[in-house]
This record gives sequence, structure tokens and C-alpha cells, in this order.
Amino acid sequence: MTQYQRGYRIERLAKKKLENKGYYVVRSAGSHGIDLFAFKRKESHFLEEELELDIFRAIMLTLNTTKSKIRKDAEMLIDARLPDLFRKEIWVYKRGKFEITYI
Repeated sequence: MTQYQRGYRIERLAKKKLENKGYYVVRSAGSHGIDLFAFKRKESHFLEEELELDIFRAIMLTLNTTKSKIRKDAEMLIDARLPDLFRKEIWVYKRGKFEITYI
């Protein structure tokens, strides 16, 4: 399996995981930066009034890798020009699981 195929596979796994939690997910194919954008509208009831909270996530995915690579990805994500409402995350795929770091 090539590096591209492995990357595509973990993108699909992450996308499915988010969709199963109610997110609308857009894949940024070939981005070499942010891989997924996820959006979810949540409703909560507070003092009998309905409040809608929008959740936006910008996600970089990486395979089991070195700390210096993750640090480089984090710097790139920090520098990404996104509205403040986006939560920036790095997901490292290791041993069949995602480890999530919030930036």
C-alpha cells in the first residue's frame, strides 16, 4: 500500500467517525495541510430557551510519526488563516486509533 493510499484510508476512517457523531464533513483532497473540515449544529435547552451552538473543526491527519513532524504540523495549523470559531486539531493515527491534539 502506498503512502497516498494509507493517507486516503485514514481520511475516510476519520470522516466516517465524525459523520457517525452527527458532523457534516468536507474532505480537502491533496491539501498538504488541513485534511478535513467538520461542522455540526447542536441544540441545547437553557432556561426553557433553545440555544443553537455551531461547532466547526479543522483537522490535520497524520500517520504514526515523529514528534518533530507533529510539531511542524501544529505550527502549520496555528498559522492557518481560519475564523476564530474553528477548533484546530491534529489527529495522529496510531495502532488502529486516533490520538487527538487540540491546538
